Amino acid sequence: PRYFTVYLETTFPINFLVDGRITENRTLGKDDALTWFKTNRFPNDWYRTGIPSTFANITDVADAHVIKPGRNMNGVNTYEVDPTQPDLYNFCGIYVDFANRVVPSMYPNPTGAILEALQINLQYLYDSVVDSCPGRQQFPYGKPQ
Repeated sequence: PRYFTVYLETTFPINFLVDGRITENRTLGKDDALTWFKTNRFPNDWYRTGIPSTFANITDVADAHVIKPGRNMNGVNTYEVDPTQPDLYNFCGIYVDFANRVVPSMYPNPTGAILEALQINLQYLYDSVVDSCPGRQQFPYGKPQ
């Protein structure tokens, strides 16, 4: 999941910080960027975007800067590709890995409201990838009752 979010975070400034009235050549000007990142404030006379964000500019970044999934094996600068991890465009693989490895490692024995919330959110996650992952829904905590 971290591998995937690197590309999402790279496009965050263009998707969310550019003045919403700008519809062509969407760039984040230096003054507005400084307002966001230095003072943590909205720029004067700024408008939220009315354009839904898509994966379009994420794929632009990913195609220009290809990084295969992997991890640092022994600290900084020891990155090794892990062929068992799904690549960026394998949404089904990302979902299966997240549902079966990541979530249970963070919540090994959930009960009560936490278990219910996890099951609901895992359903939402599956709903977002069902077209690329039909019949592969994962239930790391068993099927909800």
